Amino acid sequence: MKLMRKFTHILLAVAILAGTASCSFFETTPTPKGWEEGGARERGRFEPETRTISEPVRKVMILYSAGFNSLHNYLKEDQADLREGFIPGRMIKDDVLLVLSHLCNKAYDYKTPTSPVLYRLTRDNEGKVVADTLLRLAAGTPVATKETMAEVLRYVKIHFPAKSYGMIFSSHASGWLPPGYYSSPEEEYSNTISWNAPRRRPAAYGSGPVPYSWPEWDEGPAVKSVGQEQIGTDSYEMTLRDFAEAFPMHFDYILIDACLMGGAEVAYAFKDICDKVGFSQAEVLAEGFNYKTLTSHLLAPETPDPVSVCSDYFEYYTARSGSFRSATISVIRTDGMDRLAAVCKTLFAKYAAEMAAVNPKSIQNFGRNVGGYDHGWYFDLKDILAKSGATEEDLATLQDALDGCVVYKAATPVLLGSIPINAFSGLTMHLPAFGTPYLNEYYRDNVSWNDATELIP
Repeated sequence: MKLMRKFTHILLAVAILAGTASCSFFETTPTPKGWEEGGARERGRFEPETRTISEPVRKVMILYSAGFNSLHNYLKEDQADLREGFIPGRMIKDDVLLVLSHLCNKAYDYKTPTSPVLYRLTRDNEGKVVADTLLRLAAGTPVATKETMAEVLRYVKIHFPAKSYGMIFSSHASGWLPPGYYSSPEEEYSNTISWNAPRRRPAAYGSGPVPYSWPEWDEGPAVKSVGQEQIGTDSYEMTLRDFAEAFPMHFDYILIDACLMGGAEVAYAFKDICDKVGFSQAEVLAEGFNYKTLTSHLLAPETPDPVSVCSDYFEYYTARSGSFRSATISVIRTDGMDRLAAVCKTLFAKYAAEMAAVNPKSIQNFGRNVGGYDHGWYFDLKDILAKSGATEEDLATLQDALDGCVVYKAATPVLLGSIPINAFSGLTMHLPAFGTPYLNEYYRDNVSWNDATELIP
C-alpha cells in the first residue's frame, strides 16, 4: 500500500449535458450494454471522431485502475499525478490518454457502490488539462473481472483506432495463485471467502513501508490473483487466464503496477496479447510507478518506451534508504517466451528428481512471511535449476534463453529490509516442492506455462 504521501484530492471532470445534445466525438457504433455514454464538457469538446481512419497513426494508452479496495487513496493519487505529466492534445491525430477508474466513495467505504468511469485526458488550447467522461458503468459494477475488462477494451478498440495500444494496470495482485489463496493459504481455498476475520497490521511492519499486497489491516479485502475489488461483502478478481483472455486487440506493452506478477507464468500467459510486459517479482511499495513521467515515455516519443518507465520506478526506490529501498522490476519481450519454455521443458525433465528433492529455503525467494504464513511461492527461475544441480552448460543454455526475453531487470540488494537478493534472473516461477497437492493441481490445470514446460506432469 502507498504510504508517506500527502492525500491528494482529484476533481474528475465529469459532465452530463442535461437537456442538450450529447457531444458526439465517437465513431458511430452502438453503446455497449451496461454503459451510459457521457458527454464531454462544453469547454472540452473534441474534434468529432466520426471519420474513418484508414491508417491510424496515433498511440493509445489506458490506465486501468481497479481501486475499489484498500488502495483507494493511492490509486486516486496516481490519477492526480498523471495530470502533471505529458498530456496529449485534442485533435483526431493526437495520441489518446484514457483512464478506467473505479474508486470508493471514500477510503475503506466498501458498502457505498460507485460508478466506474472511462475518461480521456487532453490538454486544450489554453494549456489546461481536461477530463472528458466517455462512459459510465452502473454503480457497483466491478472492473476486476474478465467481462468488464473485455467490454472496456472492445469499446476502446472500436472508438479509438490506433497503430499502438498500451496499458498500465494498477490494483492488488498475487501472480498466478488461485484467487484468494495469498491471504488464506491455510484454507486451501474452497471457493468460499470469509471476510469476517480481522486482518490486522503485522507488528513487524512497525512504522515501515506497507506493500500493495498486504490487505487492509482491520477488516477488508485480501490480495487476489490479478486485480481485486471488494464491493460490500462480495470480492471480485481475475485469474491469470481470465486477464489474458480479456484482451480483444494486441498491445505493444502491458505494465503492471501491482505485486508479485513478475513470473514466467505471467509472461507466458501474455505472449500472444502484448509485445512487452513489465512487472515486479516482489511486493510493490508506496508510490509504485512514477505517474508524473510515465506518459513522457509512453506517449511523447514516436515509439513507446516501457523500459524507461520501469527504470524510473527502480531509480526512485534504489535512491531511498532502509526498508523503503526495496524494488524488483523487469521488462520481458514476450516473443522470447516460447524458446525459454522449450529450454525449460528439457531441463525440467532432466532435473525432475533433483527439483523435487531441493531444499526450498536454499533458493532465492521474493515472497515472505505475512500474518504468520510463509508466502514463498515466488522463486527465482534460474536459481531453482542452479540449486537443483544443473550443469554450467545447461545453465548457460538457460541464460541464453533468458537473454532472449529479459530486456531489462533491476533489483535492490534487500527487500523490505529483511530479504537479501543474491540471485535475480528477471523471472520467478513456482517450485512444486514448495507446493501442496491442491496448489500443484491448480497449477497443472490452469497455468499455460505448465502446459508448455510440463513442470508438473
